[in-house]
Amino acid sequence: KFRSGDAIHPVAEAADGFSARYGVIYGGLQNAIEELDKTAVELQASLKAGNTEQSKAAYSQLASKAENLRNILSGIKT
Repeated sequence: KFRSGDAIHPVAEAADGFSARYGVIYGGLQNAIEELDKTAVELQASLKAGNTEQSKAAYSQLASKAENLRNILSGIKT
């Protein structure tokens, strides 16, 4: 560990911050993609089964999860 008076200390702190932020973003992306995939599979199954009501609900959930993923990705563009 660097001492607080070392010249490299602020750089090390910034790197720690970037690393922590990356972990949070990556975890959120991974979770959002998994949820989107699961919902897409559910939509496909309900369409194959001809279940209109279930398909409508799955489509709505898919749209919501896609929006969530879009929001996560738009936050990265800074």
